[in-house]
Amino acid sequence: MKIKFATEILRRLGEELNPSLDKGILELVKNAYDADAVNCVIELESPDQTGGSVRVVDDGDGMTPDEIENGWLVLGRSTKDQRKRTRLNRIPAGSKGLGRLAALRMGTRALLTTRPKAEKHSEYNLLIDWDQYANAELVEDVDIELEESKREPGTEHGTTIQIENLRERIGRRQVKRLARELVLLANPFDADPTGFKPVLKAPEYKDLETLVKRRYFRDADYHLVARVDDKGISG
Repeated sequence: MKIKFATEILRRLGEELNPSLDKGILELVKNAYDADAVNCVIELESPDQTGGSVRVVDDGDGMTPDEIENGWLVLGRSTKDQRKRTRLNRIPAGSKGLGRLAALRMGTRALLTTRPKAEKHSEYNLLIDWDQYANAELVEDVDIELEESKREPGTEHGTTIQIENLRERIGRRQVKRLARELVLLANPFDADPTGFKPVLKAPEYKDLETLVKRRYFRDADYHLVARVDDKGISG
């Protein structure tokens, strides 16, 4: 015998433990950060009404089939070691998957497209249709198919996640919170070629697009650069 989970658990975990839509989107952005993306574009299409969409596109390391099956699709367990820095020397920012589940369940469908850095010619696509879970009794009754295709020539590694047919509108207050979190996650200095550079595209909220683009440090009178050696002494 095994413990089984009713499909209702997905709603309880995803929506009740993390009901904030902006936090859910931010979790997808943090996944891009942890994947050593330099550029990350967050597109909100008709967020002020139901039926809109969210799209997060990054140029990070992407995921292999094993990383998708045993990492991305495993909820409540993270393969990230918070004590171990990433390839670009970043401290992992993502959580253990519940925030990602909340984001993926914002709409009726979630589409994943990923091109792993480790596989130069492969692209993987995965579709989660939440209506299938609504019509099933147990989570394991629904199969998710991972499709492999040949990567288009010149296409770089990275991941795209699209949430379609939003169940709720994302209001200005939530988009403003998201914009401020993006500013805090971004590298404030453009001179760093490996710094994280999120871009918000939300035509209904042009001022918030600008907030993310300019960041707080653009308004500063000067920048202070300091170094700390291995003994903790600054100079």
